[in-house]
Amino acid sequence: MALKEEWERDPSHLTCRIESVVLGPLKSKHKIEDADITRGIRFLIDHRMLDAVNRNDGRATLPNPTGFEYLAAYLASEKKRSKDEFDRRFRVYAVIIAVIAAVIALVTLLRKL
Repeated sequence: MALKEEWERDPSHLTCRIESVVLGPLKSKHKIEDADITRGIRFLIDHRMLDAVNRNDGRATLPNPTGFEYLAAYLASEKKRSKDEFDRRFRVYAVIIAVIAAVIALVTLLRKL
């Protein structure tokens, strides 16, 4: 997402901020190391989801159309997974409430007998 936001801010490899500046805040926020970021960037570049240009001040890395498609698919699957999880939780709560209602009805019926 950070690279996508950088692309939205400045889509040129010549003038965008370098990768270390864009991804630096993620290290403390998500408690990840430089090696993890390097592995992730290498994976995305190898799978043609990012384009990188080496400049004098560092490497400029931005997503390409394949990367945007992958990100959109990933976000859609996360949204669906979140919805499915909510639906599953809702069904469990409904079953619990139905069981409680059945127990209350049974206890009320037994009291009348």
